[in-house]
Amino acid sequence: MVCGENEGYIDIIFLPTLELSISKRFEKIGHIYQIQATSLKNEMVVCSYTGVHFVKIYVDKITGAMSLHLNEMNYITE
Repeated sequence: MVCGENEGYIDIIFLPTLELSISKRFEKIGHIYQIQATSLKNEMVVCSYTGVHFVKIYVDKITGAMSLHLNEMNYITE
């Protein structure tokens, strides 16, 4: 489950155990008000007060570790 917080943090929670897998804040993303999955695998669009941003979720196939990466393509509305 992916959660967007008011301060711009993106959290990924592993539902079976409710363990917080990732909590990351990107400087370019302001207060988040909506997160939606895109048609691309492991990508989401983040709507915030600073604009529309795209974030990719990477999963290491060996360790299972996840990381978030901000796509350089965005639409700034600030």
